[in-house]
Amino acid sequence: MATVLLTPTFVLNCLKCPPGLSKIEYCDTHPESKGLYIEISANSQNIGIYRLRQKIDGKSTHFLIGKTDSITLDSARRQVAVLKNQINSGTNPKTVAEKKKQEAMTLKQFFDHHYYPFVISRKKSHLRDKQLFARVNIAMGATKLTEISRLMLTDFHNKLFKVDKLSPASCDLHIRFIKHALQLAVDWSMLEKNVASRFPMFNVDNRSSDFLTDAELQRFIQTVQASGNKVIANLIMFMLSSGMRVSEAMAIRWSDVNMENRTISIPARNNKSRRLKSIPLSDMAAEAIQSQSANRGLHEYIWINPRTKERYKNIHLPFNILRERANLPTFKIHGLRRAFATTLANNGTSINVIQQLLTHASPVTTDRYIRISSDTLHSASNGVSSIIRAAMLTPAVV
Repeated sequence: MATVLLTPTFVLNCLKCPPGLSKIEYCDTHPESKGLYIEISANSQNIGIYRLRQKIDGKSTHFLIGKTDSITLDSARRQVAVLKNQINSGTNPKTVAEKKKQEAMTLKQFFDHHYYPFVISRKKSHLRDKQLFARVNIAMGATKLTEISRLMLTDFHNKLFKVDKLSPASCDLHIRFIKHALQLAVDWSMLEKNVASRFPMFNVDNRSSDFLTDAELQRFIQTVQASGNKVIANLIMFMLSSGMRVSEAMAIRWSDVNMENRTISIPARNNKSRRLKSIPLSDMAAEAIQSQSANRGLHEYIWINPRTKERYKNIHLPFNILRERANLPTFKIHGLRRAFATTLANNGTSINVIQQLLTHASPVTTDRYIRISSDTLHSASNGVSSIIRAAMLTPAVV
């Protein structure tokens, strides 16, 4: 830093960064422009940047004014006077400029510069968000963030269903994505309220395809056991008996398994919540892992494709073949996790225990994974009947 009375001649001829320095500041000593300085970097000799340094709330704040080859010294000093007047009146020019910038921000700019960079390292389904935004962008990407309205969302929701012919569940998924994005904007003080909050969804129960009856589950298991691809068969049986997500199951390393304690560690990098988790290993899940013991010492991962000699990263194709053979065309691979939870519930396991096994953060999520069978409901109902009948037959105590 060097202090000097800035003059047009100095700006024209003396803007040099001394050898050995990466940059230097020439601070103006003119009494009416205290705080004004020119920043010169070693890579831009002869051209500098006018800036103003001022204390605001006890902190040094720097304001960009412009380049020395774009504005004159007199113009820079006039801008300094304007900025100082704003600061002295209690207004922070940076806050005002940022507010104007936010008010002019479109939904697409918000997605590109704020939302997506935030979720890309925090949300495993960030690519799905990118796909959802493709339709959102066409409808309202050019709309200012502050001008998105409830009516606009309603029109978009209806268009997805009536014009684009998407399923009600897919239409709702787009709105949930918008709701999450706008809530982040509220959290970051970029919006005052979330117009997508409490938005009326189609609320269609699309879960039936993910739940199997006892007969369907038996048919599917027998189909899997008869498969010629034993690695895939064992992997599916492992997921069915452990409740693990398919991405977590395929990423298991031998080092994650503790056969002595019968536990599996799920590293933060592999699970949805990005936290280290541990789940118990059932007897059947342990047998499925032991079926791959020939790979131990040869491969880091457990589930190895015998053809490529690499770990499985996608098993949707062989799974779809098996579900078709079992005549379950709408059954999804995530349904294995639901089948695990439902089987536990129908055998009397409490929802809190199931929540722990599925590593859910909330029992509300777990509840959506469970469908109590009619036999279990009838059994519970008949239990009450038995108690009432016994009371009817017992002599009254006087």
